[in-house]
Amino acid sequence: MADLLRQTQARNGTVYVAGNGGSAANAAHMAAHLADAGIRAIDLMGVTSLVSARANDYSYENALWLSVHKTMGANDCVMVFSVSGRSSNIRTLLDHAREEKVPIIAIYGSAAEIRADAGVALDSRHYGAVEDAHSFILHALAEMLRPSRA
Repeated sequence: MADLLRQTQARNGTVYVAGNGGSAANAAHMAAHLADAGIRAIDLMGVTSLVSARANDYSYENALWLSVHKTMGANDCVMVFSVSGRSSNIRTLLDHAREEKVPIIAIYGSAAEIRADAGVALDSRHYGAVEDAHSFILHALAEMLRPSRA
């Protein structure tokens, strides 16, 4: 995962980070750590006016994808945090990212079936345990990406 994030940085790309609920909080936290490491990152759920406008005007399912479809390209990366992997907005974002050949990093629970270029499948369906593991993983990644360690 750290290598793919560094490759995105080397390509001058952006990491688009997303999740829902507690996973959205972890995604926002990850975006902050990426920025601290000098990696351009956008927390998609943090752009509430844009996401809510897309959800209202089109559909919740397409809200994330429509928020990035004109700016995201092959130099970029999508990183998702999910417990179930079944949220339609996350699935649509990932489907389109794959079509556009955008690398995907996924950190998710065992109930999810997510195809990703890098990631971690956590052997649990317990939301709290998976979200706690998300937090541990994002902090481990942040430590690996710190400029003094890169």
